[in-house]
Amino acid sequence: MYFAPTPGASGVAEAAFTFLFSGYVNHSDIVSLTFTWRLFTIYIGVIIGMIIFYGKLFRNHDKIEVNKLGG
Repeated sequence: MYFAPTPGASGVAEAAFTFLFSGYVNHSDIVSLTFTWRLFTIYIGVIIGMIIFYGKLFRNHDKIEVNKLGG
């Protein structure tokens, strides 16, 4: 679903998820389920990746500063 040939995926993954699960979930719950699915599959991974990236970036920045000072 993430490799849909549309600009920015344009909601294709969400539409496919909604279509696939609409037979199993109440129609009143499908929108919140779709947003929750997107949160857990994409955004939590992005947040964890940002934390790790910035942690390594600043850790390496400290090492570079120490090396410049001759330590």
